[in-house]
Amino acid sequence: MYPPASDPKDTSILRVVALDRTEGPAERPARDEAQKLRKEFADALAELGDTYWDTDAGKPFARDFYSQALVFQPDHPKARERGLYTPGQMAELLAKAERGEFTAADVAAAELLEILADHDRHHRDERLRKFVRERGAATQTELLAALLGPDALRDVPQDMPEKPADPAPVATPRRRPSRRRSWSPSRRRPSRRARARQAGAEARGEGGPADPAPPAAEPEEQLAQAAQDRARSDELTQEGEAARRRGDFAAAERAFNQALAAYNRNGAALMGLSDVEFDRGHFEQAVVFAERAVKAEPKKGDFRIRLGDAYFKVLRYPDAKAQYDKAAELGHAKAAGRLDKVKEKIGG
Repeated sequence: MYPPASDPKDTSILRVVALDRTEGPAERPARDEAQKLRKEFADALAELGDTYWDTDAGKPFARDFYSQALVFQPDHPKARERGLYTPGQMAELLAKAERGEFTAADVAAAELLEILADHDRHHRDERLRKFVRERGAATQTELLAALLGPDALRDVPQDMPEKPADPAPVATPRRRPSRRRSWSPSRRRPSRRARARQAGAEARGEGGPADPAPPAAEPEEQLAQAAQDRARSDELTQEGEAARRRGDFAAAERAFNQALAAYNRNGAALMGLSDVEFDRGHFEQAVVFAERAVKAEPKKGDFRIRLGDAYFKVLRYPDAKAQYDKAAELGHAKAAGRLDKVKEKIGG
């Protein structure tokens, strides 16, 4: 799920999503293959979770593997029971994974998980020792002892720092800002060779003078920009809804994602993504986006109805009823009919 630092877009989940979004004559076989791969990868990640679940030191890493399994298969029973994240955090993880938007910090944090996923135990153990020694991750010594035995701790340097070293960034490193110093006639101008060395160092991101940061915008300018972004987000949401209604799901998805890029709490855009997934028959993913939409705008009865419908499709009848009840409290006209429908399933 997490990419290598050298290619942030090269992940299995992005390839599966590409299959899911195939349109035209190959749509059905592509989606069938995507479903098979989702299950295969989710089962493999859940199996990794099982490997580390039974030790206190390994349990946090097991939860990470279970959470990754949920990205591929949101209804995986064991992963749902043992996963690490809340529904909101899960939605964020899913969005990052499916858009290939992991940060350098995300990728660095996943490095240990990649080591723990190594099926060659001898190779894994050697990599784990090296990781702990080089990163100075003192909190990992418990895991090292649990996997390799207490004697392995002799390999860990005694002067290991308390905090892990900063991970190398994925993106091109930024230049360090220089401290401003006033110029005086007595300061000698650097030689041509010195200036050349300095320019080379700056080009390699090794420090030296940097361009001054632009002045912060005035509060009035910030408010105007925020209003402009919100207006653009609303406009893109309308475009997305029009595309969805005419059945152009790819265009709708692009527009809704662009709307969220402009304003990330646009509930209508989030619900639009939920509707797209619902129309495609991807009901678990529809639930994820609908939950985010309701969190963004909890007083919209129509959002509650649509979240309830998504819950109903994945057989979460009590959750569906709770949303329909809330919609009824908010005065939504369709709530009564939905409640009758869900009561046929669970009674009451």
